[in-house]
Amino acid sequence: HNISLETSQTSFLPSTHLSSSVPHLSPVVVPHLPAVVVAIQKTGDENHDDADDDDANAESSDTILQRNATPFRVSFPVLVQRSLVNLIRSPNAVSARLSQVTGFGIVLILFYTRIGRDYYSVQNRIGLLYEAVCPLIFTGMLNNIAVFPTERNVFYREYADGAYSSTSFLLSYMLNEIPWEVVLAILHAVVLAPVIGLQSTPDRFFSIFFISFLLIFSGESFGIIFCGIFYTIGFSVTVTSVFISIFCAMTGFISVAMPSFLLAINHISILKWASDFVAVNEFV
Repeated sequence: HNISLETSQTSFLPSTHLSSSVPHLSPVVVPHLPAVVVAIQKTGDENHDDADDDDANAESSDTILQRNATPFRVSFPVLVQRSLVNLIRSPNAVSARLSQVTGFGIVLILFYTRIGRDYYSVQNRIGLLYEAVCPLIFTGMLNNIAVFPTERNVFYREYADGAYSSTSFLLSYMLNEIPWEVVLAILHAVVLAPVIGLQSTPDRFFSIFFISFLLIFSGESFGIIFCGIFYTIGFSVTVTSVFISIFCAMTGFISVAMPSFLLAINHISILKWASDFVAVNEFV
């Protein structure tokens, strides 16, 4: 009895940082352990029931919040307007779109103006036609990199929420990019024909403009494709540049004798047909 009294007295001494509080609670907890266990089990069952109710409520709320995508006729005008406003509010994106072709045109003017009609000018014209075709598709890709990744990231989040379809997004982006491409193609055609000295009759000028527009549009399209496949911008630029560079080497200005399988592959390249077109447009 003395031992138990001593134990009970010492068990309720204040615990220090060098001792655990569990032994001091044992004389109180151990005699009532069965009741404590039952209480804990009841509490666990109640919590489990509450958790089941919460899961059911969450599933019902998910069902309520689940929605269909906004119809195209509603989402498309809104996306076009929002994309245009975002572009206007971003002077860096506007300058990036305009500076690519403008800067490249200035470089061509410095190197080739004004091109003559003698023997040496034939080689100069061939070099100019190559520079007029192949780098232009790169400028379209760079224009895309300046704007599209930001729009793409917003689209990923809103598409996951079921806000609108991918068709609405792509068509709205295309509608906003085409006017810029038309302006840049006209500027490029003015640099090549009246300024530098390629044949500038109305039909030949329009041909240069049309090919310039297609090349810029193709560069934007390649940027959309590879930025959609690869999330990292730097890696998508690298892959796109390698892909375009291979077809630039097969346009016919650099290599005129290629293996048959490369000639077959080259028929799917817009650069091959664009090079043939501008060569015929200038020399025939």
